[in-house]
Amino acid sequence: MADRRGIADVARLLSQAATNLISLAPQSSQELRETNTTSDRAQAELKRAFSPYQKVHNAPSPVVSNTTARGTSSQAKHFTVTRAAKGRKKKTKELTAKLFCLAYTAQDEVPSTEEKRELLTAGLGEKKGFLPENSSAGELHEMVQATFPKLYEAGGYEFLHAEPSSRRLKAIAPGPNGYTMEYLKQFVGQGRIHVRPIQSNLDIDDVVIPAKMSVSDDFCQQCYKFFPMNELRQHLDVCVPFDAQPGEIERVPYIRHDFNRIMFEAVAKIIVKGYKDCQYFPVKISKSFLVACLFGEESVTDVMLMSSFQNYVSRSEADAIGKCLNQSIEPNDDELLEFHYTFDCKRRVTNDNIREVVTEFAHKEILMKPQYAADCWKEIVSSLKIYFTDVSSFLLLYDSIIPTNSKVISLFTAAPVTAAESETLGHLKRFVRGLDEAKLATFLRYTTASDVLVTDIITISFTNQEGLQRRPVAHTCSFTLEMPSTYSSFCELRQEFMAILNSDVWEIDIV
Repeated sequence: MADRRGIADVARLLSQAATNLISLAPQSSQELRETNTTSDRAQAELKRAFSPYQKVHNAPSPVVSNTTARGTSSQAKHFTVTRAAKGRKKKTKELTAKLFCLAYTAQDEVPSTEEKRELLTAGLGEKKGFLPENSSAGELHEMVQATFPKLYEAGGYEFLHAEPSSRRLKAIAPGPNGYTMEYLKQFVGQGRIHVRPIQSNLDIDDVVIPAKMSVSDDFCQQCYKFFPMNELRQHLDVCVPFDAQPGEIERVPYIRHDFNRIMFEAVAKIIVKGYKDCQYFPVKISKSFLVACLFGEESVTDVMLMSSFQNYVSRSEADAIGKCLNQSIEPNDDELLEFHYTFDCKRRVTNDNIREVVTEFAHKEILMKPQYAADCWKEIVSSLKIYFTDVSSFLLLYDSIIPTNSKVISLFTAAPVTAAESETLGHLKRFVRGLDEAKLATFLRYTTASDVLVTDIITISFTNQEGLQRRPVAHTCSFTLEMPSTYSSFCELRQEFMAILNSDVWEIDIV
C-alpha cells in the first residue's frame, strides 16, 4: 500500500512540475491557447497512466489552472530559490601563505640563494601553510610549529616581512586579534611571511629526511646489493666487490630438537647483557631477523630482506641471486635451476616473476624458518628499544660497529717521538689496510677482545724490544697496543704480526 501511495505522490508532483514549467515561459495569446491544449493533454495522460494508484490516496490530485500558475509563478520562484539557499552550506574559504623559516635569531636580511639551499636541506626555508579564513591565533601557532618542528626548540619565534625593494626584514606587529592567518595575509599580500627564532638558533647541520620520502633503489653492479640511488655513489667508495666477499656472513637461529624455549631465551638474554654492559652486538645475526624481532615483520623491507639473504647464502648462490635481480640469466639455466632446487622452489619461474620468487626464498629462510626463535626472543630483546627506537637507528648501529680497514685505522692514537716510531706507525697502518675482512676481525679481537668496534680509540705506544723479545703486545682492558719501533722493514712487521693473528692460542697475562 505504501508503494502505491508513493507512486501517487510522484504522479501529482510530475503534474505540478509540468504545469509550472509551462507557466514560467513568456506566452502570447496564441501560444497560451496552444499551451492550454498541451497542458490538458499532459494532465489527461498523467491521470490515465497513474489512475490505478490515485484511488488509494485520500487527498485529490492538485489541479492548477494556467491562470493560477501564472499568477503564482513569482511566488514559486521565490520559494524555490529560498529553499535552495537554505539547503546550501556556505563554504569556508581556505587561505594559503608562503612561510619561510630562518635559522638564526639575529638574521635581519633575506637569505641568499646558498643559504636557502642549506635551510631547505635542514627542513627549514620556504613551505606553504594552509588554514581556514576564520582560524584563530592558536591554530596558526600549531600550524607553524607542525610545518617547522625545529621551532619547538627555538624558545619562541616572530613574524617578519621584507621591506619593499630591500632585503631588510622587519617585524610584523600583531593585529587586533593577535597573529591570525587572515591578518598576516592582508599584511604581506602575495609576499613571504618570514619566521625567525627568538632565543635559540636552529640546527641546520641536521639534515631532515621526510618520513614519506621515497627514493628509488638500484643494485650495485660490484657487490649485487640494493641501495637508495642517493646513497649509491657514496657506497661505491667503500664497496667490496662480490668476488672479494667471503659469503655466508649473516646467520639466523637454527631450530633443533634439543633446543627448547629456555635455551633460546638464554641466548637472547646474553645478547641484551652484552650490549648493555659492553656495547657489544653480534653483527653476524641477520639484520632483517632482528628488525622483525624488535619492530615486527612489517618493518622489514624487500631491499633489507634481499640484502640479508645475499649475506646469508654462499658466494656462488649470492652470484645467482645477483643475476636474477639483474635479469642476466635465463629461467631455464642449469645454475639457476640448481639454485631453485636448493631452496625447494614450488613455482614455475619466468622472467616476469623471477625477482618475486627470489624474494619469497629470502622471506622463508630469514623470517619463516626461525619464527619460533623470534617468538622466544621478542619480549627479551624489546628492552633494547631504549637505545634504538626505530629501524633507522638500529641499522645505524650495525653500520657503526662493523669494522672496516679505514675505520680501524682512524681509531689509532699515537704520539711518535723518533723517526723510527713514525716509521713503525706507518708500517702498522699499511699492515691493517691490507687485511681482509676475516683477518681484520681477528686483529680487533687481539687488540680490543671484540670482533666489532666497541671503542673510539686504540692507543699505540712504542717499545725498543729486539730479538726474541720483540713482539706486539695488546692490552685489551685499556685498548692499548705496544709496538716495537725496531723493525727494519714493513715485511718484518707483517711477518711477526701475521704469525700472532694466525696462532690458534693467545696467552692473556695482563688483567
